[in-house]
Amino acid sequence: MNLLSAHDFSEVAGITQRAAQLAFQRAARGKTWRGHHLPVIEIKGQGGASGKVWGLILDLASPELKALLKRSEKVVSEAENARQGLRSDEAAIARASYKYGRIAPILQTTRYSPARAAAFCEAARQGHDSERALREWVHAFEAGGMAALLPGFRNDRGKGRVVISRKWDKAIDLPDRIRVKLAERIAREGRSMVANDGTSVREVIRLCSGNLARYCAEEGSNLPRETLVSISQLNKAWARRVNLDGFRLVYLHDKDHGTYQDKAVPRIRRGLHPLPMGLLIGDVHYVDLLVEERAEPVRVRLIAWMDAASLFAWVTPVFLPKGKGIRQEDVAQSLAQVTLCPHGGIPQEYYLDNGSEYKALAGAMVRLSTLAEMQFRVTLAKPYSPTSKGEIEGFFNILEGILKGLPGWIGGDRTNKKSENKGKVVAPYSKGLDTLEKDIQTAVAIYNSRPQSGRLDGLSPLNALERKIETTGFVARQPSEDTFDLIFSKSETRVIRQGTIRFEGRYAQKLVTV
Repeated sequence: MNLLSAHDFSEVAGITQRAAQLAFQRAARGKTWRGHHLPVIEIKGQGGASGKVWGLILDLASPELKALLKRSEKVVSEAENARQGLRSDEAAIARASYKYGRIAPILQTTRYSPARAAAFCEAARQGHDSERALREWVHAFEAGGMAALLPGFRNDRGKGRVVISRKWDKAIDLPDRIRVKLAERIAREGRSMVANDGTSVREVIRLCSGNLARYCAEEGSNLPRETLVSISQLNKAWARRVNLDGFRLVYLHDKDHGTYQDKAVPRIRRGLHPLPMGLLIGDVHYVDLLVEERAEPVRVRLIAWMDAASLFAWVTPVFLPKGKGIRQEDVAQSLAQVTLCPHGGIPQEYYLDNGSEYKALAGAMVRLSTLAEMQFRVTLAKPYSPTSKGEIEGFFNILEGILKGLPGWIGGDRTNKKSENKGKVVAPYSKGLDTLEKDIQTAVAIYNSRPQSGRLDGLSPLNALERKIETTGFVARQPSEDTFDLIFSKSETRVIRQGTIRFEGRYAQKLVTV
């Protein structure tokens, strides 16, 4: 709030300080100065004539008055505003300015005159404010000046207006100290139910309502039991006030980490890398397809790689029998497809899933980058944190939307198979694993050729990769197949005994020098 003292007003208006003080005093009584209404308020805590000092609020002055005063401004401190007991926020000043603008024509007339009565009728006709409201504003202004139009602070500011509920607060016959004690106790119990057991809000309200009625009786309430039960019924407003949903995050963090990661952990979307293959993201994904081969169930896994510069993806399907998982050999063979690809090659940096199949290959990836005479880095994602691999997780979501069209799609739960026809479970994919691999690669090709909004700005991942290659002059660093196999091979030592060596339970007599 910009406040102008009588001394400053006298300087900009070209009058004496005494004349300025008299003008402010007259303005406080509703009088005008040179045809202008001066929006003045009393500055409490300072001496002066009759113990009062007045200041002019420039924010509420008319445009003509501001031009006359050359918009001279002095900012009053927040401490002064608080001491005056007036709101100085923009909303309060805007409201007071609106009121003053509506009653300004009325103030130009004489009290109790026919002209003032006509001015009230005209102002009410031109706006949405009733004549009664306009009369109240004029009366307040003429009695207390602009200070009467500025709203003050609530007397109960910063204090809770409801202890438990309006009905309970009004009817309970307990002292304030006991009321606050019961409110804290019942809130603590409700939060504990949610944080420790994941109890629903509806159930917490039911249980805590019964407990509250019992606690009131224990504290000495003389109300009948039926009345206590009636006034102690809690509601959703109480649940919001004690922040039950906030304490549900505690339960999710401790008991349901996946949901906590999905709903509570903030997302930070990584920008596109400036160079193709500057960052390669790797992850393994489970596919919700029911597949059988020779009457045996087969699990489908996807080893996926994504270029962080274009969101282009490479995928290697792996079909696993029951009890088997992804091996290091599977990851190495999948990475070979990327490094031997003309628009792929050896990346500068890896961002990999935290699984054991990646950890053991980190050293080989480092050797591969050393071979290309590149600076390199291998980063493993935070365990059990899918949000840390947001780009490739988003790719999996899009890919699943495409794969839903394949026969055998389950939809996320093998124990709850969706029916193709009523009374029949989903039939498994029966076209063979070779055909399934082609279908998966077709789905990946659809993803890579489909335009995307957002970071790709309408380009498909393939188009984005081609544009990055063209603008940066990127040339893939491709190792030979023999070199790749050598780097990712594992060195093992065997002792020759009687001209033979033993390997995987078999004996060999002919040695091959590599």
